[in-house]
Amino acid sequence: MRWCRSLKSIETEFAALTAKPEELTRIARRSFELRQELSFLFESNERNFVYWYERRNKGVFLTATADRRQPDPAPAAVREI
Repeated sequence: MRWCRSLKSIETEFAALTAKPEELTRIARRSFELRQELSFLFESNERNFVYWYERRNKGVFLTATADRRQPDPAPAAVREI
């Protein structure tokens, strides 16, 4: 996706700098975090998550929440051990 490539290029450009202020390191780290979160929201096929967006004023908020109605697979996995 285009946004993913853009965020990755920010990370790459900042990483290539030899002397960089702490602010650029933080921006690069946040870029990585955003890329991971957006990839999960837009590319994930997890069936035990509910995905939605909310518009408030000029902002759009994307959310992925574990669907509590789905049975938790962990107890079955623990029983197998």
